[in-house]
Amino acid sequence: IGGDNGSNHVTGGHTSVAASHGTMATMFAGADQASCAFFVGNTAPANCVVFQTSKDAGKTWNRHLMPTPAGFSANALGILLGADPTKEGHFIGVLLNDDGSDLLLLQTSDSGATWNMTVTLGEDKAKTHFGPWVASSPNGEFGVMWRTYETDGANAGASPPYMPYSVWAVVSKDNGATFS
Repeated sequence: IGGDNGSNHVTGGHTSVAASHGTMATMFAGADQASCAFFVGNTAPANCVVFQTSKDAGKTWNRHLMPTPAGFSANALGILLGADPTKEGHFIGVLLNDDGSDLLLLQTSDSGATWNMTVTLGEDKAKTHFGPWVASSPNGEFGVMWRTYETDGANAGASPPYMPYSVWAVVSKDNGATFS
């Protein structure tokens, strides 16, 4: 997916590539200002998420900075992307914060030029979420699944990854406006 030295940016961990209507899209996190600036310009922050699209199988890319809240630092294994097969240019990105507390959903209807509708997903912000996954159905329904570490009553000293976990899933049938 490109890079200045290959060591200052990381790819998404699971579904960081999606395609629809002849457009392929990917997302990745930039780990420092130099890497972010290389992809999206000198005004880029020190930690960024880059969304890029290609209409020529990756020969050329159109890159955009994804907005993230102040203090949000994207987890490289929690950068997820879905493409809406019913609307050209409509992509939904889900970002997992580094500390696992937040899953943010953002969407674009113009292939990344603008982003809106930041929705926070998750059942308990005080718990650590991990291993998210996203998918879009042929009808444009969008689903998100994640796991949440739970307290281990039998082993009070346990910490991730040695804790039991629950699995959560939500589905949106209205382009991410509401979730089940």
